[in-house]
Amino acid sequence: MQTVPTDGARGAEHEVTDSIRIWIEDGRGAIARGLVDVISEDRGFVSLTDGSGFGSGDSVAVRLSFDRSSPTLAATARILWLRQDGETWEGELEWTHAGPERARLASLIAGLG
Repeated sequence: MQTVPTDGARGAEHEVTDSIRIWIEDGRGAIARGLVDVISEDRGFVSLTDGSGFGSGDSVAVRLSFDRSSPTLAATARILWLRQDGETWEGELEWTHAGPERARLASLIAGLG
């Protein structure tokens, strides 16, 4: 994957130039799919096909796919903000998971560049 480092207030962020796919689901069963635009060990900026079932502050289960030939990464996040932008939704997620999956996320992000 090719990435461009960006200046982030919360640590190293990477603007994603190859697709990192994301799926989010809340406790009510609302599901949204999309792409990660910028990612760091603390958060991710996402573009979703539909975010109407979600709101700021919602806790969600997340699946991230860094590579189609590799298993997805399970995570949890809190939606910091979400807004409609034309036909898509854009927003910011704060990662809330810990343990081995958090270490795996850090490793995958470090491999981006």
